[in-house]
Amino acid sequence: MLRKFGILTLATGLVALLPGLVRADNLDKKLNDSAPELVKYIKDNGHKNVGVLRFRAQRGDRPENFSTGPINGNLAERLENLLVIHAGDEKGPAFGVLHDAGITAQQAKVGSWFSDEAERAKLFGVTYPLAWGADKVKGDVFLTGKVATTADLKKATVTIEAFTKASPKLAKVVEFTVAADASLVRDLGFSFALTTKQKGGLVKSRSAEDEGELVLEQANKQQPPQQPKPGPGDPKPVDPKPEPKPEPSAAPKDVAGVEVKILAGKDAVELKQAGTQWGLECPPKGKPISITLTNTTTKQLGVVLKVAGMNTIGQQKLESVQCRKWVIPAGETYTIEGYHVGEKFENLKPFAVHSGAEADAKVTELGEKAETIEVDVFDAVAIATKRPMTISRGLPPRPKAQPAPTYNQLRDEILRQSNLTRVRSKDGKWVIADDETTVKGTELKEVDFPKNPTNIGSLKLQVMAPKSSGD
Repeated sequence: MLRKFGILTLATGLVALLPGLVRADNLDKKLNDSAPELVKYIKDNGHKNVGVLRFRAQRGDRPENFSTGPINGNLAERLENLLVIHAGDEKGPAFGVLHDAGITAQQAKVGSWFSDEAERAKLFGVTYPLAWGADKVKGDVFLTGKVATTADLKKATVTIEAFTKASPKLAKVVEFTVAADASLVRDLGFSFALTTKQKGGLVKSRSAEDEGELVLEQANKQQPPQQPKPGPGDPKPVDPKPEPKPEPSAAPKDVAGVEVKILAGKDAVELKQAGTQWGLECPPKGKPISITLTNTTTKQLGVVLKVAGMNTIGQQKLESVQCRKWVIPAGETYTIEGYHVGEKFENLKPFAVHSGAEADAKVTELGEKAETIEVDVFDAVAIATKRPMTISRGLPPRPKAQPAPTYNQLRDEILRQSNLTRVRSKDGKWVIADDETTVKGTELKEVDFPKNPTNIGSLKLQVMAPKSSGD
């Protein structure tokens, strides 16, 4: 049965601005704990304006890079938000925090700042918007860093580095190690779907730690096999047998019981597998885009659908467990045609295909998230936890007519979205995104859903340019 928008439902228990427990991200907690040390470094060195750039990521002994998964970009967003929170108090900030420094640098034609010292120097000549207010300033220090996991993904070491115009070499400021969890696995770009047996065990334990262990187990099945390094004098292997290729544990036909389809007009878009990843060629420009979510199970499921990094309900940019969810009854299909916005989500901003310079602008604005579609599936069984924070991955778009927030307004908004109550001391040419028009829709009905549900499946789709495209 295909439901119309008039009776689509969403979860109220996870509204980001309401109080309540949210499963914490281990990395976020340690990042927050390290913020006073970062602030001390900034103040002690007399820095007036600080920017945060993209992070590198390294899985085990594989080469580090800037495109491992969402963590490369969202860790910069999380650190920027933390600096806003810790930069000052009700009297105002002690230093300025640049907003989306990497995107602004890209717009200013700064090249590979990490590998080219001359390009790195150009960062200090660019004028950047502050995270609050309407002022634009130049940065005098930039933060970046690296996330490196063990081969089995069970631990991750985060290093935060700084450089200035006078000292362009990256210098370590803070370093810490955390136990990996489900959130980190998703941020590293893995798709997963827990098996029936795994879900059954999780229902009995209702433990966030157990959830993380099961997701790690799924992710390790997708890791390319580790090849032992030959020691001195070891003979070279002769005609070694090829290792089996890792397979993704989630597929569009079954993301833990949810089938995902993408339509351009009435035509289904082919979703293709490439190794452990999934993707699609961007549909033709001009056709209306819709995404269907079918619950193939015999129980109610909650689904977070993000397009271009934003939740389709309210354009939230939060950890999926915090986002509002489409609550889909057993056996039913919901069709999503855009972002639902407004006080009661009564307005619809349709999806649209952008190409050429228009698409470049969207990628510059949104980063790599502009070319992704993400689906997270949640079971109504709640996970037990006492850990109360997850840092916002970015704030939803602010209407152009709305004035820029003051420092205190922005700080309070990030605190609310992160479930914190106090301070403790975009490259491509084809994307699917909001077409910036709003049409009158139908007010959504709200239903209850647990505040801390179990994440049983996650799928990421990469939107790619059509091979025949000349743009």
